[in-house]
Amino acid sequence: MPRRLAILFGLLLFVSPPAKPANDSFEARHEQALAASSSDVHLKISLDSGQTTFHIGDTVRLKYEFTADSPGKYVAGARYLDCSERSVLESFVTDRPADAGDPLREFWEFHSALTGSQLSAPRNPTLKLTSSPQYDSFELTHYLRFTKPGRYRVYVITRSVLAPAAPVKEQGGPPITSENIVTFQMLTQDPGAAAREVDEIGARAHQPPSPRFTPVEAFRLFETATPQARKAAASLYTRRSNYGGSDDIALATVLAAPTRAEAIDLLNVRLRDTTFVADENLILELALLQI
Repeated sequence: MPRRLAILFGLLLFVSPPAKPANDSFEARHEQALAASSSDVHLKISLDSGQTTFHIGDTVRLKYEFTADSPGKYVAGARYLDCSERSVLESFVTDRPADAGDPLREFWEFHSALTGSQLSAPRNPTLKLTSSPQYDSFELTHYLRFTKPGRYRVYVITRSVLAPAAPVKEQGGPPITSENIVTFQMLTQDPGAAAREVDEIGARAHQPPSPRFTPVEAFRLFETATPQARKAAASLYTRRSNYGGSDDIALATVLAAPTRAEAIDLLNVRLRDTTFVADENLILELALLQI
């Protein structure tokens, strides 16, 4: 009997090999992306602040370090922006996609289906690549919303590297994958700190004689994503100024409403405010979203 049990156990091990850890598939995807990457351009990434622990709602910024084997062959730092001022040439891959998704996916998928595009404008590359490092950076938390605490691992695939004379298009250049993976820890959100920052942003936006509400502050409300932050963003959406960046502020604050229902509510509030002239762009947005 013991011999039969031993044989049966051995057969089970042969038929059912032990399951591989989940991280193996993440690392395998990274290796595959590296294999498809251009071999004469190199990208390393790091956490721009140097810290490795954040609270949910904090800004997490990635620093890019580019080098190239042949001087003069490539330029980097191209952008092709969507209407929320995010570059579609960047892809951020995490080992926990269920807990770190695109917070605007629902809004832009619906918007694009109706209008045919979510794109705004290209920006030309400014970095001339050589063997000496050239640097760029992106706010990771504009592209991914981390919803649960724990350890996260991220690598980057960018298409922001082009030949010097190449035009910036939606497709971008060849894929360049970061040679390394960054690791950081997310802690639960600090409600007190988040509330204080939202209050400070709101106070500056109404402070006489020079109220201030910039796209950077609007994105902070978007990243914070508490009910208080969303309420503040919806309120400040109506505080449009006459200087050149006011449209950017309007676009940035609509990020407070990443779902279709929230966007409809926000735009209705704006259009019902009789102290402001109706904006034809907002009327069009509302009509499209309500279809």
